[in-house]
Amino acid sequence: MKKLLLILSMLIFIFIDARSQENYAIGLRTGGTSGLTFRMITSSGYELEGIAGFWNHGVSVTALYKKRNNAFDVNGLNWIYGGGAHISHYGEKFNRNNEPNWHTTYPDYVDYYTFGIGIDGVIGMEYKIPKIPIAVSFDYKPFLEVVSNGGVWVSMDPGIGIKFIF
Repeated sequence: MKKLLLILSMLIFIFIDARSQENYAIGLRTGGTSGLTFRMITSSGYELEGIAGFWNHGVSVTALYKKRNNAFDVNGLNWIYGGGAHISHYGEKFNRNNEPNWHTTYPDYVDYYTFGIGIDGVIGMEYKIPKIPIAVSFDYKPFLEVVSNGGVWVSMDPGIGIKFIF
């Protein structure tokens, strides 16, 4: 865990341009994929977001390519949508019975060497609170995952997030 936080911190400092304002965000996402998030807005207006997920004796890394559009003519309120991919690793104590009900088709058993690769979509809303560098979001990040032991499953993966904008 300490190594992951160190690597994440180093990546943040590498990609930060001191002259830019509000092009980066770091925060937390809770839901099916819960963990640390890092977002960067590109010069073309698209977003690149990474999620280091931690859950029920497993870890995942997700990369998303997103677009945002103003919602309902409200300043700071945006629709977000896009897609991406992820990889995951399941620990030896993974138990499908501990999974939330939106994970629809998890297998009965995975072992310590089970890993997965999948495609993700994302749709939701984000609100940047005026005058403070905080944004809150709600999204669905459905995914389809193929697992090394032969399983295939899907999840709706709803999430709530909070980000510090800089």
